[in-house]
Amino acid sequence: MASRTAFPRVFGELVHDSFSITSFFTGLLAALPTGLVLLFAASGPRSKGDAVAVLVVWMGTVLVFVSRFAQVGVAGDTEGGLFSSAAGPWSGTMAAAARLLLLWAAWAVPFVVWGLLKGAGTPDPAIGLVPIGFPRLPFLISLWSGLGVVLSFAFVAVAAVAPSFGALFSPALWRTLFAGRIGELFLAIAGVFGPPLTVLLVVLPVYGALMPRQPKLALTAFVPLLLYAVGMVLTLQGKLCGAFAAASLAEEADEPLDVEVAAHAGTASVAPAGAAPAEASTADPESLQAIWQARLTAGDVEGALEAARMAIPAGLAKGSPKAAAAIYRQHLDRLDALGLDRPALSLLADQLLRDGDVAAAAWTFSQTLDAEPGDAKAFKGLLRVAEHHLEKAKAPLEAVRVYRYLLERAPGSPLAEHARDLLADAERKAAREPAPPARS
Repeated sequence: MASRTAFPRVFGELVHDSFSITSFFTGLLAALPTGLVLLFAASGPRSKGDAVAVLVVWMGTVLVFVSRFAQVGVAGDTEGGLFSSAAGPWSGTMAAAARLLLLWAAWAVPFVVWGLLKGAGTPDPAIGLVPIGFPRLPFLISLWSGLGVVLSFAFVAVAAVAPSFGALFSPALWRTLFAGRIGELFLAIAGVFGPPLTVLLVVLPVYGALMPRQPKLALTAFVPLLLYAVGMVLTLQGKLCGAFAAASLAEEADEPLDVEVAAHAGTASVAPAGAAPAEASTADPESLQAIWQARLTAGDVEGALEAARMAIPAGLAKGSPKAAAAIYRQHLDRLDALGLDRPALSLLADQLLRDGDVAAAAWTFSQTLDAEPGDAKAFKGLLRVAEHHLEKAKAPLEAVRVYRYLLERAPGSPLAEHARDLLADAERKAAREPAPPARS
């Protein structure tokens, strides 16, 4: 991947838009939950839990706001606000915030361990517990603490595009996002702290002159300035990190997808049912899924379809059928464009059926059977669909429809006689079903 992407070009637009009045309202909304907790705490007797409650609410608010703006940045909506539809549903924002929290929890583990060691009264690790010449543990803790400033931005970018919680710790995804792009990451950091610092440097002398004469007025006027700065930081960190991730995924996608789609999509070596893949794809399914998700979120339908052509076979080849099926489900109406072979469709249909998406599974099995009436696996899959309608959904009429389709489409199948017996049983059960009430 090149060391410079499209991110520097987007950077200026995002920084420019952060100076709008929208940043003030963002800061006001962010401060509102914490302010309500403070008011509630002030209305009653003080307790030790008040400070903890305030901290928890504030940190939760920051996680949600930054994650939301990161999704806006991934979508490429430079002017979008907290409620931009480009960011997708709020359920996705909550999932991204949870992923971000998990990364921070992993970062805090060394501090927890160090605190427990000190609390247990263990000897100084710098004496006898580390090799000579090795950095002392307090120094390493301090270094890790300082690194947290950089990681706080990396965490937002990873959490915004990671397709799952497990992908947060995927070396391939981190390599995709950050390889050769440390300079751009520091550009994002500068972009977050530079604008609010500039505003404060311009305005603070005015407050300094006003403070000796009108201290109450100066403090009151400082509140909206503080909210404005907070709104700028939350907006910029989210959007810049999201745009950073989207730019790296776009660059990564431009290289392998155009060349490798033909090699992997239609001819991906997916083994027959029940067998292991004959040849695993070299592509990392988590990175490909992140590319697909970023393009889908940005509204790039064709780009998402192109990424899906690589991500689905890679997921099947690497033993991730659930992720592959989740992508496939979004492109059912473009099955021909996906270029999947019959074994791949069978694996996807099996996973859809396990996930409870019976309609999508039945449609996929039927596509396979239409292409090859002698496909025994597709025939068996539709038998399972009919069984679901008959036994679990208690819908014998739907089961009858599936059995009749099977006998019509593949009358010469070795399983056709078995299907006829099942059809007769389903018809008897359907006959006992009470007739639907007549409409008046």
